[in-house]
Amino acid sequence: MEKETSEKRQMEFMRLTYKLHTIDTDDGEQSLAEEATADRPMTFVGGLGAMLEAFERALDGVGEGEAFDFTIPCDQAFGPFQEDRVVAMPKGDFEVDGQFNERMVCPGRVVPMQDEEGREYQAVVIDVDDEEVTLDFNHPYAGMDLHYEGQMLTRRKATGEEIAQMLRILAGESPCGGNCGGCGGGCQ
Repeated sequence: MEKETSEKRQMEFMRLTYKLHTIDTDDGEQSLAEEATADRPMTFVGGLGAMLEAFERALDGVGEGEAFDFTIPCDQAFGPFQEDRVVAMPKGDFEVDGQFNERMVCPGRVVPMQDEEGREYQAVVIDVDDEEVTLDFNHPYAGMDLHYEGQMLTRRKATGEEIAQMLRILAGESPCGGNCGGCGGGCQ
């Protein structure tokens, strides 16, 4: 039966509203982290790796028009916060043409990074001092349970074009297939 559910999920286009509250596993503190509203719903094709597997499993059986309310434990979401993923790097590593851009590399900013093998990562700047930049390579929701509540607006078999579009997005292309860096409206 699990295989049937998984295959069905792979073929479905879903459009939904939700509120995501993160729950810190250390102190139990809850915070509203994301919201998808009826005028800006989340859309995706299930089974392509765009969403957490536990998120898609929790939506199994939720029909069109139905409400949902579930929590994904930290270990099924983004795992525990790992102190060794907070690193300090020389400030000079962030200079371009001998200049350090304080507006681009400042606390709270997400900066793209690349390792020696060319793998890309996102890191949040935690601190900048005279010598170093401290970065956090943990997922922003690491160490948190994720509580979702919302409504399934649309649930149906995905079209070939919807699947192709989702695959383009997952490959880092713009949703329309153009080279504009995102569908802001001018690249169709």
